[in-house]
Amino acid sequence: MSVKPAFASSTAQIILETPNFYMRKLSPSDASERIGAWFEQPEVAEGLNAEPIRKSLAEMQGWLAGFDQHTNRVNGMFDKRNNMLVTLGNSQFNWEISRVMMNIVVGEESYRHAGVILEATVPVRDFYFDEMKMKVITGTALATNRPILAFMESTGFTRMETLKNFKTSKHTGKPVDLHLYALTREAWADWKSRNGDTIEAIRDCSARLPVL
Repeated sequence: MSVKPAFASSTAQIILETPNFYMRKLSPSDASERIGAWFEQPEVAEGLNAEPIRKSLAEMQGWLAGFDQHTNRVNGMFDKRNNMLVTLGNSQFNWEISRVMMNIVVGEESYRHAGVILEATVPVRDFYFDEMKMKVITGTALATNRPILAFMESTGFTRMETLKNFKTSKHTGKPVDLHLYALTREAWADWKSRNGDTIEAIRDCSARLPVL
């Protein structure tokens, strides 16, 4: 049985836009078999350190319903050309200390390594610091996830701590470290002031997007 594209059920409540994408909160109505199939992709499973197992439509609906969208949010990035969902992003807020932990996965294989996360980097971080009034953005990455490690360290994040042998890798069966990162509002402003050319270069990834 073919799997239908994960098209947006609504473009209402758009949070932010980039040249090629828009981001909004997700709800159970956004669940689809196509999104459930993302979780059986080896690259997605390895990044999440999970078994590569497809989620059913009911499982996806239940999973999306589990986010209260206040302290624990799930957002999606959609291609403006076809309103197709291409990423899942989780943000966990500690409102008392103005801190948010962010994680994102590019589920659509044809969009992976096409610059989607890079294009969203500046507007997403600006949104959390300027609109959401966060003081610190944090993130984690397994030591085996080299693309994410390189991305975080090249765009302003500081490695704060490493939890040795944090988990057993579902991919290799061996213990793997977990790196903890942080980016303060001040550090982000400093990074932007020193990287104007880089920001301009990553603003639009249309040359690398899959052809529809």
